[in-house]
Amino acid sequence: MKRTFLAAACLLSILPGFALDPEYVIPRIGVLLINNVVTGEVGAPDALVNTLGASVSMPFRKNPRFSFDPGLDIYWTKYEWGADLRAHPTELETADAGLVVGALLDAPVFWKWEIADRFEALLGGGGSLVLRATFRTAGSSSTEDIRSIGSWFYQGLRFFYPNAQVRLAYRLQERFTFEFVLRGFLPLFNAWDPDAPSFFDHAMLNAAMGLRVRLP
Repeated sequence: MKRTFLAAACLLSILPGFALDPEYVIPRIGVLLINNVVTGEVGAPDALVNTLGASVSMPFRKNPRFSFDPGLDIYWTKYEWGADLRAHPTELETADAGLVVGALLDAPVFWKWEIADRFEALLGGGGSLVLRATFRTAGSSSTEDIRSIGSWFYQGLRFFYPNAQVRLAYRLQERFTFEFVLRGFLPLFNAWDPDAPSFFDHAMLNAAMGLRVRLP
């Protein structure tokens, strides 16, 4: 019992150092490059799609150089179902394909480096969930192919991506800071997929511009 109380006391003494205070909201717009290792004539060599999202920056109370910045980005593109039993991103103009809407849920931790008076860099990483829904359009493939694409996204942990990120920020004024964001998402699920054409198939690279707005 004494050990239980001691452990609880230690935990309570540590928690305030990890408390988070929301400080900024960061709307952003960007582009997402999805690497597609093409097999046969299905899909495009690489898919470049638009993203629209936002994140919240919550510095650690005891050490504000570190922050937790959860975010959400939305994107959309088209996918085809290939003879290799894999889903491949393709051009939006492709008629015989399904429309895929993706939600990228991000949960990185950052370390802030103040380069100069108004410039700073943030380095970090974490894990991301990529949740995708597939819809049939007027010229889409068969319903069976659309279902196969939707199922493929959630097999073998294909919805989980470790990531690394860099942010370069310039403070415009006290409440507003311009940011350039570069994020790389690693398709770790290919490590245990014997049918993956390459480890980097479906790797993603995101470049975005955002405006960090200080909360009242």
